[in-house]
Amino acid sequence: MTEPKAFNIPRRCYELIGPKDVQTCLVTRNVNFCTAFIGVSKADGLVFMCHLDMPTTANALGELVALIRGENGSLADFELYALSMFPPCMRFFGILLLSWFVHVIAGPAIAAACFALLTWFSSWAQFKCYWAARNYFHARIKWIMPSGFAGIFRTMGVAVDTTTQKVVDVWWDEKGINMTPWLPKLCRLKAVRVRKDVGAKERF
Repeated sequence: MTEPKAFNIPRRCYELIGPKDVQTCLVTRNVNFCTAFIGVSKADGLVFMCHLDMPTTANALGELVALIRGENGSLADFELYALSMFPPCMRFFGILLLSWFVHVIAGPAIAAACFALLTWFSSWAQFKCYWAARNYFHARIKWIMPSGFAGIFRTMGVAVDTTTQKVVDVWWDEKGINMTPWLPKLCRLKAVRVRKDVGAKERF
């Protein structure tokens, strides 16, 4: 059986590929409220991708850093990208608006608790991406979006292919596409590495 040329990255999963790997591409879809975090080091031929949703999936970032240091020894020269239907500013203003409504209806104490809970649940993974970018990679994150407008019920996909000139490619997912390989395992709260996951046979 030949190894696939791409790794499927479902939600709550991550992967790192390098020059020694047969795989040259990482792909994820169904990016909506989630955040896809991507790193590309053209100099060292390393690429990583993680698909984060729950705050607890931020464990992927520390594990990726350990993998890169173990395989390459250096975190320098990475270009960092992120993708989400709800980037940080949009989330922050949404949380402020919801908290204001709670403040009007239920009072300041409940509004403060609501603000803290919503911020942790919706923004912690993105905050950790910024923290990792600053403290480990010493690089800025570039937020990317597909061109054009998509309806409310569309989601986004992104692929990182080391063999093409356009290394990072983003798009609006088509209607009717089979999203099954990109769905998370509901009992899992933390992110796992794709090639160590039981569902690694879902690679294509």
